[in-house]
Amino acid sequence: MEIGFSSYSGADFLLFYGLLIVAAVFAGLWIPAFLRPDGKLAKVEDPELLAFLAGGQPRFAESVVAALFGRRDLRVEKKRIIKSVHAQGQIRAEQALLRVVGDISWNAAKSSLDGHAEAAERSLVHKGLLIPPNERLAFRLIPTLPYAFLLLLGIFRWQAGSAEGEPGGYLTMMMILVAVLGIIRMAKFNPRTRAGEDVLSRAQGDAQRLRSATTPGETGLAVSLFGTGILVGTPYAPLHAMRQQNSGAGADGGGSDGGGDGGCGGGGCGGCGG
Repeated sequence: MEIGFSSYSGADFLLFYGLLIVAAVFAGLWIPAFLRPDGKLAKVEDPELLAFLAGGQPRFAESVVAALFGRRDLRVEKKRIIKSVHAQGQIRAEQALLRVVGDISWNAAKSSLDGHAEAAERSLVHKGLLIPPNERLAFRLIPTLPYAFLLLLGIFRWQAGSAEGEPGGYLTMMMILVAVLGIIRMAKFNPRTRAGEDVLSRAQGDAQRLRSATTPGETGLAVSLFGTGILVGTPYAPLHAMRQQNSGAGADGGGSDGGGDGGCGGGGCGGCGG
């Protein structure tokens, strides 16, 4: 006598498996929210720290470049960053960028800021706004366990059905979908603590005016909180265009990488739910 899922008819199992996929998606969103540590509330006013909190190292670099761009210390021409002869920089990260010899590609600009981005990350971890790097792997992997279970279940049912001569095309496609969703869930990791989420949310709420009226002196802060997409339709749009060209499908669409997982990814963000 057959027992377990192997006794389901093909159509019944596909329906059941589809419902489990929906449940896995919800579990993948709920688990990070449930496990996220509280952290501790801290006051953060520096645009560069807010940038790393919102979108990790990429957003940090965007914020520094945008601040210089707003003050006309930099301009963008033909996918290159051109420095003003008299540019000095107001903070160490800006000064490090301006010390790079000659015209700068985006990758070179980002590389020149790596050390300062790492310092920002350490500061945010110390403040209790980011999960420590050595604890992030568990938070990244645990939400993918429902997808791993579904893949194992699908393999078991596929083998049982194959032994009975059942076609497995639909189940195979559903298993591929499960694998893709699991990979997306792992990639869309948000290293912020609950306190970090709250600090970022409040900062974005207090700065909503920047979405429609960004002054030159506020360009760095606007990009810190909302990404380079906020520059579309402004004199600073060439910076966003360059970021789009350097990131394929686009670095950001004007919203925060934060507000969800992804946005941030300590050392990279990104950016997504939970």
